[in-house]
Amino acid sequence: DRVDKLNEIGFSWSVKAEADESKWQKRFNELTAYQAKHGDCKVPAKQGEMGTWVHNQRRLRKKGELNQDRVDKLNTIGFSWSVQADANESKWEKRYVELTEYQAKHVDCNVPQKQGELGMWVNKQREAHKKGELNQDRVDKLNEIGFSWSVKAEADESKWQKRFNELTAYQAKHGDCKVPAKQGEMGTWVHNQRRLRKKGEL
Repeated sequence: DRVDKLNEIGFSWSVKAEADESKWQKRFNELTAYQAKHGDCKVPAKQGEMGTWVHNQRRLRKKGELNQDRVDKLNTIGFSWSVQADANESKWEKRYVELTEYQAKHVDCNVPQKQGELGMWVNKQREAHKKGELNQDRVDKLNEIGFSWSVKAEADESKWQKRFNELTAYQAKHGDCKVPAKQGEMGTWVHNQRRLRKKGEL
């Protein structure tokens, strides 16, 4: 009965447990302030007591020794449980920013594979997407800047547009689009457009 009464008012049966909870809450509050300032919880391990504490939370959770209440609290402020995941995300974001700059300059995201790390990264995104290994958030981000998932489709579209521009110039000069079939590639292309439309494939 007395135990129940003391429990009702939040009596702490262990002075050490109470001190630990108070200390944990203090660090959590510091981390919340850090997150508000920096936009993340990536405190460098070398950054004094706070860095050590953040590292310890990851270690304890990995060992299954961090209680769920604390895990939930850390999740609410976007705590990252994997340093490697953080590093990978940061690297991806860096390449994404480079790609947006490329897109602004060239109007597309078709970075040649031979063009260093960005070209290789673009190719990796296509491969990962093809295998279903690219998370939806990244897919959405790339779609936002007009990323082309198929190099062949992009090349075909570019080729078609080139022929269309040539046909527009022909029409301006001759007053019609009646390019003779024997007139090289342009004549063949015009013939193919008619054929594809007839088959319902244009």
